Amino acid sequence: MKKKFLLGLLGFLVLFGVAFADQISVYHTYTATDQVTNTKLNGNVSNIVTVVNGNLDNDNAKTSSGFRFYESLGSTPSAGTNGRVVYNTSEKSWNVDDGSAFNNFSSFIWDKDRDTKIQTEESADEDFLRFDCGGTQAASMSSVGLTLENGAAINEFSTDLTLGDSSNTAVPTEKAVKEYIDSRTDIYVGTFTRDEGTASGNQSVTGVGFTPRAVDFYATDADSDEVSWGADDGTTAACVYRSGTVFNADTDDSIRIHQDASNIYEGNINSFDSDGFTVAWTRTGGASGTITVVYIAYD
Repeated sequence: MKKKFLLGLLGFLVLFGVAFADQISVYHTYTATDQVTNTKLNGNVSNIVTVVNGNLDNDNAKTSSGFRFYESLGSTPSAGTNGRVVYNTSEKSWNVDDGSAFNNFSSFIWDKDRDTKIQTEESADEDFLRFDCGGTQAASMSSVGLTLENGAAINEFSTDLTLGDSSNTAVPTEKAVKEYIDSRTDIYVGTFTRDEGTASGNQSVTGVGFTPRAVDFYATDADSDEVSWGADDGTTAACVYRSGTVFNADTDDSIRIHQDASNIYEGNINSFDSDGFTVAWTRTGGASGTITVVYIAYD
């Protein structure tokens, strides 16, 4: 048993000596007909170990072929080495040297020529997002909201179905706009009469159910062939009326019964009220008869 053990040990020592007797640390470059030997392999391995353990940096990287390691520094150095990458540990930012300046690409998203971009920090700790298009800032965003360069600062997409805030900083959603328009399209059709023997004065028309924004009038004198068609929004009033066989336009009144040049009864909106509107009438001459008015009130 001892004999076998001693023979085995002797064999191991012989093999070990053969394998490592010619170990050197000289790097070897192989040619097309070169043979691989322990000496050459050991030299290459030794060279790799030396570089990895102590000298793997941009000085021995093949930078001419585009290979480069990034550097971790406490501050961004002076520019001048195109392609140099530095991680600034104090700012926690990545910076790339373009040969003339370091560009902090932790704070930018930009296009190829850099005139269209999103900036996260144009000035130190300003907490803004800036949107540039073609070299001109088009908008910015902060905790206050979105600001367009030529408009108001928007800070809300509103779902208010009444648009009750009347805000310049909110944009309503499609649903909010639709619901608001649907709720504002109230229409009421009604009638009223006016005795032309009544002196000039106001007449209140109620029962509409809402405060109108505009009213169309269709008026006729039951005792004659006189008629008028008019519209009134409380600011602008106009109508077309018939006098005898002639049709004329009146840009001051929304109702006009023109019996002749001396006898006229005309009216327009004096006010819009919570349940209707008030008509201001003017009687000229001895106009007589009864005016029947059909109206359409719009919310």
